[in-house]
Amino acid sequence: MSESEMRRQLDGTFRTYSLERGYHTLRVPETWFPGCGKTPRDLQHEAEAARKAAAKRERDVLAERRRERAAMKLAIREAPPAGVSLERALEAVLRAWDVTSAQFLGASRTPRVVGARAHFAWLVRMRRPDLSLADIGRFMGRDHSTVLTASGRFATRPHHERVEAVDRELASE
Repeated sequence: MSESEMRRQLDGTFRTYSLERGYHTLRVPETWFPGCGKTPRDLQHEAEAARKAAAKRERDVLAERRRERAAMKLAIREAPPAGVSLERALEAVLRAWDVTSAQFLGASRTPRVVGARAHFAWLVRMRRPDLSLADIGRFMGRDHSTVLTASGRFATRPHHERVEAVDRELASE
């Protein structure tokens, strides 16, 4: 049987679909996808739509993160002039979080101590834009990257009561 006869016979018995694969076009018999009720082309379109939707979600998440970072940078730039000493800020944060200075400077990773460190890093970044991350980190006994991570984490999570308590204490002094 020649190739053309086989093609005629196959074309007569199966419906075929062309799938684009890079530089190649595949002819796929309908029987390769039995019972799903969709043609291979439909499946290909669905997969492409799912890929596009996932890419859009990822772009949206990245854009939201960029907006959050921009808002935080703006808040830092618009912070009031340096007027809070690091010692006063540390005392206020330690009282609000009920943490000792030994715990704060130590290696503890309990949520309360970690929260106090993050709050202090965020507060100093907001109130003292003249200080670098390395300066803040040296005061805390930590690395500059720890200060950056902690302040960013604190800014995205609500701690309103403690922030207000520290603000009241710093404003009254």
